[in-house]
Amino acid sequence: MRSKHTLRVAASLGATLLLTACGGGGGSAGPAYEGPTSGVVITTDNAQALASDAAMLALGPVGSLFDPGYSPDDFYARDHGSRTFPKGIETFLKDTFEAERNRLASMGLRASESEPIECDAGTGRVTLNYSSSAGLTAGDSLVVSFNNCEFMYGSDSEVLNGSLSMTFAELTSTSTSIAFAANNFRIDEKYLGALTGDYDLMHGGYTLTTTNNAPVTSLRLVSTSMLIEQKYNGKKHQTLLTGVDHYYSYDASAPTYTYRVNYTVASTSYGGVVSLKTTADFVATTFGQPTQGRMIITGANGATVQLTAEPGPQLLIEYDLDGNGIYGDNDDPPQDILS
Repeated sequence: MRSKHTLRVAASLGATLLLTACGGGGGSAGPAYEGPTSGVVITTDNAQALASDAAMLALGPVGSLFDPGYSPDDFYARDHGSRTFPKGIETFLKDTFEAERNRLASMGLRASESEPIECDAGTGRVTLNYSSSAGLTAGDSLVVSFNNCEFMYGSDSEVLNGSLSMTFAELTSTSTSIAFAANNFRIDEKYLGALTGDYDLMHGGYTLTTTNNAPVTSLRLVSTSMLIEQKYNGKKHQTLLTGVDHYYSYDASAPTYTYRVNYTVASTSYGGVVSLKTTADFVATTFGQPTQGRMIITGANGATVQLTAEPGPQLLIEYDLDGNGIYGDNDDPPQDILS
């Protein structure tokens, strides 16, 4: 019988990586981005789509979990009395780690020991490295690794390879820093015992830092690289995120939400590279409705798209498609993409 505990750990790490969709050191050499590496040519046809994607990232998916109406119970089973994402995910990950540590300790397993994952075929293993049975300490880590580990679901199955890990890099009374990594983590789909050719792959990682200095809670994601690769119906898509630095905070005394998003993305879907830079923090008193802030999206030949939040609220999009530094000069007039 398959171990639900170890499967839950793998699911927890995978969901966290996919949820944040960001990237930070990925361990050994992995697959390379094979798509276009030149800047995306920004035109009136694609500018609004790029801007909308940027706006969605600035306000979610990670940022959306700052909404007090969001329940961390959707992300983990128990209610810890928190309705803000930093505390919710921090508690979830700590509980996941400590539950596994306590369970292994009850079986007589000590620090740095591991147990196998009961795959239907192939092998898998979960390993915990911890220095104290009394509680978490900096340096404690959890690694889930797979080698052609197959899980059957009726006529369908999934084959897992690679590894996922999390390391508690810093633990203080007000701050927790966790490093995540996906090392050639790949899920291949099977149907009726045969590989379909469809798969999902992640390679890279990031560091997530949560800080709780009441009344302000904050979350920051920093990364150097994350490659996300998918193949579906014979068509492969790749997205490479680099230079990621996302910051979100919530001040309960105001209340005030603050967002900042910076990264560069190379994508086969975009057909090249675009960079996003927040030049003025987005600030909102109502979640998801910033009334100030600015972001610039840059493509080929210095062409840019500027997003500006204004009272209303409205999020204006302006173009500088010829790269001369003047918005609205022979370009389309500003548009409100929130309306």
